[in-house]
Amino acid sequence: YKVNENRFFKDRHYLDKEWNCLRDAKLKIIEVGCGVGNTILPLLEVNPTAQIWGCDFSENAISILQTSEGYDKSRCTSFVNDITKDALLEHVEAASMDLCLMIFVLSAISPEKMLNSLTNVATIMKKGGKVLFRDYGLYDMAQLKMAEPKGHKIQDNFYVRKDGTRAYYFSEEVLENLFKDAGFK
Repeated sequence: YKVNENRFFKDRHYLDKEWNCLRDAKLKIIEVGCGVGNTILPLLEVNPTAQIWGCDFSENAISILQTSEGYDKSRCTSFVNDITKDALLEHVEAASMDLCLMIFVLSAISPEKMLNSLTNVATIMKKGGKVLFRDYGLYDMAQLKMAEPKGHKIQDNFYVRKDGTRAYYFSEEVLENLFKDAGFK
């Protein structure tokens, strides 16, 4: 974020069309791994009654988000948090969130820390709350390309990119087990 600031990812103006529930009235939504707000800022526009929280492990990303033009302090709270080790309960009330967005977040986390991360998220979700999840799937074209050059594979289905970021490619079974073990139904 030091180099690209808020230009690394494009704003996600399509999510409310993919997940209609994002338009429901008076939702409490958290985005884990919110970056500079490419999801949060469009959601503030399309859902004027939602209260939105966002966290990211990057102080730079949170600083950029908090100074963004569309950031509304009366409806949005953002904070630095490493979900692999920092309790979300330090910033968010237990069992208070209707929705949690996790978009290309879990894949960047080391497999041995994924369960703890999801358990952390489970502590803040209301009964019946939903995690809206999008990430890499097993045998995705990106995985097949990464598998070709030597030196990119860290372990099965877990790779490091040239820029140092990491990506895990999930099977449905692995995801189902992770979420179940973290307490989700």
